[in-house]
Amino acid sequence: MKAWKDLWREEGSFPILAIIMIGLLVFTGLAFMKWGADESWEARYEKHKLQAYYAAHAGIMDLGYDYLRHMQPSAVPTGGIEYAIGTETITNANNQPIATAEVTAKGISLNSGGTGLNDFNYVYVRSVGKVDFLDYESNTVTVTDETKMTVKLLNLSNFLYLTNIETTVFGEAIKFWYLDTLNGWVHSNDTIAMQGLNGQPIFLDHVSTTAPIFTYFNGANPYFAYPPMFNYREIQLPTTAEDVRNAAASSGTFFVDFNGYYAHRLVFSTTGWIMYRWPMGYPFSDTVVAVGGVPNWQAIFVDGYLELQGLVRGTVTVGAHGSHQTADTGYQCIRLMDDLRYASSSPYNGTFSPTITDMIGVISEGDIVIGNTPENGRDNCGMTGSWQSQTNMNRKSIIITGALVALGESFTFEDQNDTYFWEYSTGYQGPSPDHRGDIILHGAVTQYRRGYVHRSTHGDTGYGKHYYYDPRLNQTAPPYFIAATDASGAAAYEIVSWGNR
Repeated sequence: MKAWKDLWREEGSFPILAIIMIGLLVFTGLAFMKWGADESWEARYEKHKLQAYYAAHAGIMDLGYDYLRHMQPSAVPTGGIEYAIGTETITNANNQPIATAEVTAKGISLNSGGTGLNDFNYVYVRSVGKVDFLDYESNTVTVTDETKMTVKLLNLSNFLYLTNIETTVFGEAIKFWYLDTLNGWVHSNDTIAMQGLNGQPIFLDHVSTTAPIFTYFNGANPYFAYPPMFNYREIQLPTTAEDVRNAAASSGTFFVDFNGYYAHRLVFSTTGWIMYRWPMGYPFSDTVVAVGGVPNWQAIFVDGYLELQGLVRGTVTVGAHGSHQTADTGYQCIRLMDDLRYASSSPYNGTFSPTITDMIGVISEGDIVIGNTPENGRDNCGMTGSWQSQTNMNRKSIIITGALVALGESFTFEDQNDTYFWEYSTGYQGPSPDHRGDIILHGAVTQYRRGYVHRSTHGDTGYGKHYYYDPRLNQTAPPYFIAATDASGAAAYEIVSWGNR
C-alpha cells in the first residue's frame, strides 16, 4: 500500500503519465493505421470502380455501336427479352486482362407520345463493366458499373420532307423559296437549293443533307431554328413496298390489274372503304370489287394504277405500283382525286386533335400525283378573277392528312400547262393564271425525286405549299411503313438517351 501511495507522490507521477501518454499514442496510432487501411481500401475500390466504369463505356462504344451499325430493321429484338450481344475483355499496357464488359440488347416501347397508337421500335443497349480484385484477406471482390443507351429506329415518317434527288427529270433544281415554312425534319440525299430573302425560307426543325453545302440563289438568307447538318448519312429508299404488299396479300386486300386491263379507285368513308374497278382507258365506273369496314392496322395494295380519296377512320397503309404498261402514260402512279383526310379533321384547314388514333400511309412505287379535278381547284379554282375569291373548299385546294411516299419518282401535280409533253401533262392547257389553291398537308412527304407542285407557266400554275408535320409520326408509323436504312440495309437510328445507372 505504501508503494502505491509513493507512486502518486510528485516524484513518482511521471511514470504514470508516461504510461498514459504511451497508451494514447498507441491507440492513436492504431486508429491512424485503421484509417489508413480504410483509405487504402477505398482508393483501391474507387480505382477498380473507375475501371469498371470505363469498361462499361468501352462495351457500348465497341460492341454496342457495332451491333447497331449492322442491325437490320427486321432483326430488332421484340417482346422485351434481353439477349447477349457479346463480352469484351479490357487489357492493360502489358496486355493483361483487367476488366470485362457484358453487352446486351432488348426492344422496348416508350409511349412518349401519350397516344393510343403503337410506338416506334426502340432498342435498349446495356453494358455492364466488371472488375475482380483481392481484398486484404485474399477474398475476391467484384465491382460493377453500368452504362445504358436507348436508340430510336428511324422510319420514313420521321421526316416531314425527305428527298433522294433534288432535280427534276429535266435537270432543273427545285428550290425551297420564300413562301416555304417547314416545321419538321427536312433531309435530302442531294444538295438542297434555297431561294429567298429576309430570313426565308423558314426551317423550324432539323435540316440535314449528305452534301457538304447548300446551293443559294438570288442572295437567299434562310432561317434555321437549329444548325444544319452537312455530310449526314444517306437515307436509302427501296424500290418496292414489300411489307405492305405482303401484309395486303395475307389479308385478302391485294388487287391486281390483270396485265393493265383494269384501273382501281379506293374511296374511304366514316364507315370503312370501297374499292371500284373499271377497264383502263374508259371513264370511271362505279363497279364495286371489294368493301371493308374501318381498318384496324391494315394494308391495302393495288398492283396497278390507283385513284384515291375520302375521309379516313382507322389505321391503314395504302400502296400501289402504278400501271405496268409503259404505254399508259400518266398512269404509273397513285392519283389523288380529292381530299384524303381524317374524318375528324377540319374540312377547311385539315387540323385535327393530336389525340386521335386515325392514321394513314400512302406508298406509291411510282409517283403520287394530284389530279387536275374540279375538287382539286381545276381551272383557277373555277374563277375568272383571283382564285382567292373562291370560298367553296370543294372547288379549290386539296387537304391531305397522312404520310406520303413516292418511291418511283415524285409527289407532283398533273397538267402543268407546259409547252412540251411529259408524263403527267395530257396536253390540256388551262386558263391564265391557273392557280388551283393550296396543298394543305398535315403529315409527311418522302419522294425519290423532288417534283413540282407550282410552276410559273401561264403566269401561275399549281399550288401553294402549307406543310405541317404530324408530331404523332415521331412515335408511330402507319402500318407496315418503310423503315429508314442505309445503303447496306442497316437500320438508321437516333440516340434518345445515354448514361450510367
